[in-house]
Amino acid sequence: MNFLDGGDDETDKEKEEEAERERQEAIREAEERRKEKHRKMEEEREKMRQEIRDK
Repeated sequence: MNFLDGGDDETDKEKEEEAERERQEAIREAEERRKEKHRKMEEEREKMRQEIRDK
């Protein structure tokens, strides 16, 4: 019935797959930024701990 509304199953499916790839990439990038942020925070905490130990 898609031929009546001008839709194309392959094109729609390709668009959905592309949108899913973009969504997955955005999730992966956000996760990497989060991990980097937490790594930096832990690094700063360890630096403060070391300064306390050195006193």
